Amino acid sequence: MSNKTGSYRIGVDIGGTFTDFTVAQENGDLLLWKQDSTPDDPGRAVVQGLSAVAEQMDTDVAGLLGETELFVHGTTVATNMLIQRNGPTIGLLCTEGFRDVLYFRDGYKPERFNMHLAHPQELVDRWLRIGVPGRFDPTGDEVTALGEDEVRAAAAQFREAGVKAVAIAFLWSMLYPEHEQRAAAILREELPGVDVICSADVLPEDTRVPDRADLPARGRRPRLAPLDHADQRRLRAGAGDPRPAGEHPRLRPGRGPGGGAPLRRLGRRQPDLGRHGRHQPRRLPDRRRPRGDEP
Repeated sequence: MSNKTGSYRIGVDIGGTFTDFTVAQENGDLLLWKQDSTPDDPGRAVVQGLSAVAEQMDTDVAGLLGETELFVHGTTVATNMLIQRNGPTIGLLCTEGFRDVLYFRDGYKPERFNMHLAHPQELVDRWLRIGVPGRFDPTGDEVTALGEDEVRAAAAQFREAGVKAVAIAFLWSMLYPEHEQRAAAILREELPGVDVICSADVLPEDTRVPDRADLPARGRRPRLAPLDHADQRRLRAGAGDPRPAGEHPRLRPGRGPGGGAPLRRLGRRQPDLGRHGRHQPRRLPDRRRPRGDEP
């Protein structure tokens, strides 16, 4: 099949069994391809499928991508992982005394008045939910300094457990994120190669439960984002696309029904997992008074 109609728009849906490709051509023609998924590395199936699609179009991958205007990627890997609870080991660093918020949840369950209903499996094992000192008051004054020694001790426990990602969720960090930011810096220093995610970056919402519920899901990023920044580079290298970064087709992972977002915006944005029908979070204003003002 030969095509000289100009630019292409490529959509890829990575599923647990198959990875589906749709190539829309400028003249309106569609080419469909189904590739076996590679669960150990979802991006590999994308590279293999692109090679097969390029062959169907009598070109190579570099030539195909050279004429591609837009590349949209979506996946059910995240949903499958949450259902099967088979993602990587993760840890939660939280405010001292609040590590069981994940266990208590927010009260919603299929049979609300059934006292014998089995408790859902927790997203983070209790022994990997570690509380550390550190608190701000409502005006933004530091009441308790961040326990940096405790953060380093938590890092040692995470390292021994072989965690692949750590979610940090401190009280009221959506207003005063300094402690989370400092804790993240310590963890990145102590745990090179481990993803560290702050609730103030991901879900700046005035609530205690949803941010801790969403963050561990986001913390499973090594499986949730098979085409993140590193995998984007691997995809282009594996596809033999030698062009400078500025000349690459726009790569937009799917984000919600019918949409997509550039990769650079997804790394620190709130996850859509389990939040259908809820309002989108908003950044709350900093309520700290200028120093010297009376209450």
